[in-house]
Amino acid sequence: MVMTKPAYTKKELNALIPRQVQRDPRFRRLSEAAVVLLMTMAADQRSGTANGHLPVPTDRLLLCGWTQYQIDEARDELLASGLLIQTRMGD
Repeated sequence: MVMTKPAYTKKELNALIPRQVQRDPRFRRLSEAAVVLLMTMAADQRSGTANGHLPVPTDRLLLCGWTQYQIDEARDELLASGLLIQTRMGD
């Protein structure tokens, strides 16, 4: 069997979800789209100085083939699960 290198580097793996969250039953019930959205949002949290500001990267997701409906559904699922809290509306 030939082993190939992953298509990413360790430096690019900055969207780690804490084990405490991974073990939460609410996280385990999420759809794949909601998990991908959560990881995409977490990847944008680079320095930890944004005071919890996690914008939904709609423009990037649309470029990756998501529809606005899919983005809204995944976001609403995260909000309903309690794993994401919306404190204010975006611009």
